[in-house]
Amino acid sequence: MNEYKLPQEYTVWATKSGRPKYEEVEISTSTDLKHIEKAKVWAKENGFDRIRISVFNWEKPNFADPRLFNI
Repeated sequence: MNEYKLPQEYTVWATKSGRPKYEEVEISTSTDLKHIEKAKVWAKENGFDRIRISVFNWEKPNFADPRLFNI
């Protein structure tokens, strides 16, 4: 059986300067790192700071992982 491997998916998240962390918004999502770099530049030019990138590897989530709990 041929197993197709899905490409990593990247998401750019950012918060407007001076705004609280909970107002973080999704700027862009792509599998192309060149697009992600352009999205980071766009975010900086449009008043966003605290820019971060998340990576989705198509893994099954482990909801029993203690790192998921912030008590």
